[in-house]
Amino acid sequence: MKKIVYLLTIFVALFASQMLSYANENVVVKADPSKLLIKKGETFEVKFTMTFKGQWYTYSMQEIIGPDGLGPMATFITAEPSDLVEISGKVREPKPGKKFDKAFEIDILYHKGTAVFTVPLKAKKDLEFPKSKVKIIANMQLCDAERCLPPEDYIAIVSGNAYAEKSDETAKEVAEEAAQDTAAISEAPTATVASEPQEEVQPAPEKQELSELEQKKEQGILSFLWFSMTAGALALLTPCVFPMVPITVS
Repeated sequence: MKKIVYLLTIFVALFASQMLSYANENVVVKADPSKLLIKKGETFEVKFTMTFKGQWYTYSMQEIIGPDGLGPMATFITAEPSDLVEISGKVREPKPGKKFDKAFEIDILYHKGTAVFTVPLKAKKDLEFPKSKVKIIANMQLCDAERCLPPEDYIAIVSGNAYAEKSDETAKEVAEEAAQDTAAISEAPTATVASEPQEEVQPAPEKQELSELEQKKEQGILSFLWFSMTAGALALLTPCVFPMVPITVS
């Protein structure tokens, strides 16, 4: 009986070791601090980078529960040892991908390829990297299109390679300036093409004033008759009509 228990223990240990080794072949983790020398009580950040190989991925840090009360295991990040550091805020994760999972029958959030998490920490003692052995631990589950491995702790010791905070800030400023330039371009009024000056086109002359005859008509019948009689009398004095008056009378 003891021999059977011993063999089962060895088998489980070997199986767990093989699975962990297999998992480690599918993801690489590293941790880089914002600076190498940190005083006690000072806050700093660590960039925790996960690089997944092939089709492997892990679930987001956001917990998602389906209608039946089940959901994928959310990734959880911690820091050790507790006598050296403590997490001083919310761990920031990159924007996850989204897809429908047939097993849970819900949309899940996941990380694939390379994902960089920002871990805010506070020093409980004076730290000097890489001498101070601070660990960033991600408890997560690896999956691919066919299967999921058991959840494991993936550990990275904080390295002596400080990432450039100024470079990150500069990149952020450049991105903001680019966004502002794009907005300014979209809001700018459309340019108009200058054309050669054209001669001013004078409006067509208005219709000539009404003749006196039409004016008299508009003033009434009496004015029109008086005007007609006067015009007729004046017509008798014209060279063509006046010589004919005696002939007509005789």
